[in-house]
Amino acid sequence: MALGVTRAGVGSSVSSAEIVNDSIVNADVNASAAVAVSKLAHPSVGTRFHVAPNLSNSSALRVADRLEYAAVIVPWNATLTGIGYWVGAVGTAGSVRCALYDAAGTRVANRTSNASVASANTWQQVAFDSTYGAVPGLYFASLIWSSGTDTAYTGATIGLAGVAAQGGFETPSSITPPTTTSLAPLMATY
Repeated sequence: MALGVTRAGVGSSVSSAEIVNDSIVNADVNASAAVAVSKLAHPSVGTRFHVAPNLSNSSALRVADRLEYAAVIVPWNATLTGIGYWVGAVGTAGSVRCALYDAAGTRVANRTSNASVASANTWQQVAFDSTYGAVPGLYFASLIWSSGTDTAYTGATIGLAGVAAQGGFETPSSITPPTTTSLAPLMATY
């Protein structure tokens, strides 16, 4: 049975068997073909560069009052609600805040109130104070913890990332965009 990919001017379709692992194979589909997106996977909006969303790396201790940030790409216009990350272990009365920075390092979304760190080994979503209407581009997702006893799972040192001591439990109004890789928490926008 054909699944919505029609070759322009030819009248034939790509069958279900020709879509494998979210890619069209063994099919001659030209640039004007219309692909039925119901069968093809969509990338997560704002997922960290080149990091698979899994727990393959160990949970690492966070440093209190240190902002950690990593590059994310928003591929299309999207309304973003916050930053999600993989919690490792929960420290004593730990809290977390998040912020989103644009490619120039200017804060465009923020959480000003404390969010309690979720249960160990879970994906926690930390909402911004208000949603943010993002346009396609490069952003930096960031998190800051109040306790040095909380942990979060980290990704490989691939993609732009950085850390900055804050001297307090606040997200700064701007950051210096990183130019190198660094170990950072597994996080994504949502």
